[in-house]
Amino acid sequence: MPLAVIDDFENKYHDFPLNRRLRNFWLKQQIRLGNWNNFIVGYNDIYNPELKCSFLQAKYNKTGDKSLLKEAENLWLVGTSQHSNCDILFKTLENTIGISEEKVLERIELALEKKNHTLANQLISRLPKAERAILPIWVKMLETPSSVVKYSNNP
Repeated sequence: MPLAVIDDFENKYHDFPLNRRLRNFWLKQQIRLGNWNNFIVGYNDIYNPELKCSFLQAKYNKTGDKSLLKEAENLWLVGTSQHSNCDILFKTLENTIGISEEKVLERIELALEKKNHTLANQLISRLPKAERAILPIWVKMLETPSSVVKYSNNP
């Protein structure tokens, strides 16, 4: 389905409650088909991290504009795991401008605030060896408060 059909429908039925779903479906179809130029043109800045990651990666691939990777950093810097569509973008971010130790620590803190211990433990592996030694204990204590007794009896 051409983008013009989606645009015409949205313009004609602007109050239709499923407009966003229709566009998202169309965008995901463009991703599956590898129609990146259509995807870029059809993307409007709706809040959907999965589509935002795909948009930023497609736009970066097309333009090489590193400011797009700063936006990618904002998507990375959350306390939850993002959609797998973000993996390539995050790898591009890491390989191009890098992710600082401070940002990794900040994301670990965000993950712990969300009680996402799995993500916190995954992120710990990205830190220098000295940091990796103590943080798993900290995560374990937050995950299982009764473990504080165990660690306090074995300093």
